[in-house]
Amino acid sequence: MLVQEQRQAVGITEGLGAHDRHQKDKQYRQLHFPPDLIEKGLKVACATAEATEKEDEIRILSQVGEKTRLLDETVHGMMAASVLRRVLQEGDSAKWRRYLKAIQTGHLSRIELDLVDCKVELGRESARPPPKAASPLQRVATRPQTDLLEQKLFEIFEALDPSCLVNMHISGVAIPCDRWWDRLLGFDKLTALDLNSSIGLTRLPGISALQQLKVLNLEHCVKLETLPEEICLLHSLVTLNLGMCTGLKSLPEELGRLQMLEQLILCLCDSLHDLPGSILQNPLQLLDLRLCPAGSRVPTITEQLKRNGTEIWELDGDLQEARISVVEDKGTKRISDILNDMTERVRILTV
Repeated sequence: MLVQEQRQAVGITEGLGAHDRHQKDKQYRQLHFPPDLIEKGLKVACATAEATEKEDEIRILSQVGEKTRLLDETVHGMMAASVLRRVLQEGDSAKWRRYLKAIQTGHLSRIELDLVDCKVELGRESARPPPKAASPLQRVATRPQTDLLEQKLFEIFEALDPSCLVNMHISGVAIPCDRWWDRLLGFDKLTALDLNSSIGLTRLPGISALQQLKVLNLEHCVKLETLPEEICLLHSLVTLNLGMCTGLKSLPEELGRLQMLEQLILCLCDSLHDLPGSILQNPLQLLDLRLCPAGSRVPTITEQLKRNGTEIWELDGDLQEARISVVEDKGTKRISDILNDMTERVRILTV
């Protein structure tokens, strides 16, 4: 029997590639990018780089002008950021510092890091027993896994430039939010924040500080039970994704104050039994209520939304089996992986 070999292209891109269906595709593609090419990318100097065609080289360098250093630093930062999880798990302390340095000087506008099931390896420097009078930072070798990950997350936050960063995608944060949320709020230029699958996220105090936020993805944050009223002060918010937040029990009464909100995703929020009446004031184009009991409890609201032109995705019998599969898998499946193949009518705006 002839077995046909299938190969998949790898590459580093700032956002999703043309053939990426969602974030997981990009993560898989970058995970398999050759490490030796990453190292070359960290050393590239555009002023001495060569193009296939000499004319192209001259044209490119003339357009870059005196900003060659800025371009070099940006490329180095993007290359380092693309493999942060890989470096994090390798446990090479010197390499970790080198990559953080590239990120620190890289003027990054976007950071993506998947921490789902991420295990931090002790670096060679940390593997030796610390001296008796070691500082808290030196005693990292004796800390549990969550403390190690917390330290690395703080180091990443410190390396990023709040004046440049506009898109943060850090999924699977298991560290209790009380220990890192305040630091995240320092990135007040964010227009997109994705914290999907973060079981450490239980509340969102002070979120109104992120005034430029347009996209907020809290998908599969199963321990999030309520949203603070101050989330209604995010006047630029266009998309709010709460899909598979199975612990979510209520929405803010003043949700209607979000006058830019066009997409509200509540699929598989099976503890949510009501919708605030103010939702009629939102300019919603899409309301996803699949396997969310709230839709059937407030038919007058949903019917009025339909008359207003809102497209509503409601309970579907085919999705009952999907929910069972999620429960059997203890909630580890991404909601996008379950639902994307079921409905292709609208592309949901995600980070």
